Amino acid sequence: MSIVIILLFYLINFGNTMEHCPNICACLVNFVDCSNRSLYRIPQSLPVWVTNLDLSNNSLKDDEAVKELAAYQNLSKLNLNRNLFSSIPIKFAMRELSSISISHNKITNLSIEFWANVPKLTSLDVSHNNITSITKDSFPQSLPLTSLNLNNNQIWNISSACFQSFQHLVHLKLSKNNIINFSKNTFIHLQNLKNLDLNRNLLKKIDGLTFQGMKKLTSLKIRHNSIYSLQDGSFWGLHSLTTLKLDHNHIREVSKGWTYGLNKLQELCLENNNIDVVLEDSWEACKHLIHLDLSNNEIKEIFTGTFKWLNELEVLELDGNLISSISEGAFNSTPSLKILNLNRNHISWLIEDSSGAFLGLRKLQSLGLAYNKITSINKNAFNGLINLVELDLSDNLIKTIEENPFYGMPLRMLHVNTSGLVCDCSVSWLNRWLKQTKLTVGHLFCAYPSSLSGKLITNVQNNQFLCSESESAKPIITNGPKSVVAVDGSQLNLSCSAWSTDNSSLEFRWRRNNGDIPDPYKSAVDNNTAYLNI
Repeated sequence: MSIVIILLFYLINFGNTMEHCPNICACLVNFVDCSNRSLYRIPQSLPVWVTNLDLSNNSLKDDEAVKELAAYQNLSKLNLNRNLFSSIPIKFAMRELSSISISHNKITNLSIEFWANVPKLTSLDVSHNNITSITKDSFPQSLPLTSLNLNNNQIWNISSACFQSFQHLVHLKLSKNNIINFSKNTFIHLQNLKNLDLNRNLLKKIDGLTFQGMKKLTSLKIRHNSIYSLQDGSFWGLHSLTTLKLDHNHIREVSKGWTYGLNKLQELCLENNNIDVVLEDSWEACKHLIHLDLSNNEIKEIFTGTFKWLNELEVLELDGNLISSISEGAFNSTPSLKILNLNRNHISWLIEDSSGAFLGLRKLQSLGLAYNKITSINKNAFNGLINLVELDLSDNLIKTIEENPFYGMPLRMLHVNTSGLVCDCSVSWLNRWLKQTKLTVGHLFCAYPSSLSGKLITNVQNNQFLCSESESAKPIITNGPKSVVAVDGSQLNLSCSAWSTDNSSLEFRWRRNNGDIPDPYKSAVDNNTAYLNI
């Protein structure tokens, strides 16, 4: 019986809707859709029961065009997007109106008289207009607004304490404007704000205490600005902040000074900046950080203290830097890490020679090392990665892989592709292992010996693998550098000679403290002997 009554209720209401709906519009229950009708005035005799009215994408341009709205006192939601208004055309009391969207018009300012007519307004969208200035005279005292969208205007001037009337505001959007700076008291009255969007402005620096008073803010976005300086205490007072996005700026370093006070931060995005140094103890206040993105910066080295205090970190993005050196134990401070991306760096020795770089990452599930300078894989390179499921080594010119460096890892995805393998006895294990695990690893082509050049390793028979050292293309050091004792600061001369069946491919690289010595003027190669002056 109750189901029948409910159905009758909707049938009666729908019948009333169709009876009173203007022919030019579409109606459903309490919603009237008059959008995209080329209207210059609102239709006459709209149904009195309308609470949600859509007048978007028309040619309405002044107060006269919508004056009939005064008769519809039940209206709670009004859409005036994409018309020709130069001001908000509510010049009469609309006491039930809670939401107005009037984006993509020609509005130049927010009239203080407007607010008196909408005492229950909680949401206002005036994005994509021509507003240039926000002052404290733009708003009366004590507004119930909880959401204000000012995106895509031409705002350059925001006066001190201009938001003092917005004690209830939760969401504030100011992206894609021309804002250059703020005073310290600009946001001080926004004590209930949770989301602030300042993306794509012209900010160059953030002064200390800029955001003081915003105790409930959880998300702050300042992406795509021109920030080069973050002063000490820039984010002090943001005691509830969990997400901070500062990507696509010109930030040069991470320091304890500007991270101070970010005690609840969980996500920090710093990709696409100019960061070349992360000072030790930078993360002391950020002990609850879960996701850190430092990709596409200019970081060259990872030191033991670079990620100190980040015990709860689960995702670390370091793609697209200049990293060639990572100190042993550098990841001991991040035992909770599950995803580590080091793609598009200059890493070589970390995988070729080191055996303890990843110790401590027992929870790591995904490791990205694509597009680096890795030429060989040490059998102990991945020690400690007992839970690794995905490993990406693609787009490295890998020539040798010592026997089973993947032992003990529950790999389900292994990405390796190379055309430079030395197919000798030392890689014959790989075919057997691939058949056992049934992993798809990509295309592995032999380069040496010449009889196997260009052939997939999976198509090579066991008796075809080269086993004679005299025929191998692997270089052999014939005269290694001799130990020298010298006074600190004095000049040293070192030399090293090597031999290979393919001498034309010999390349010498000198390293110091597990990092490459990059200065080409300090080294020279003559007749398969390398000389270094330091």
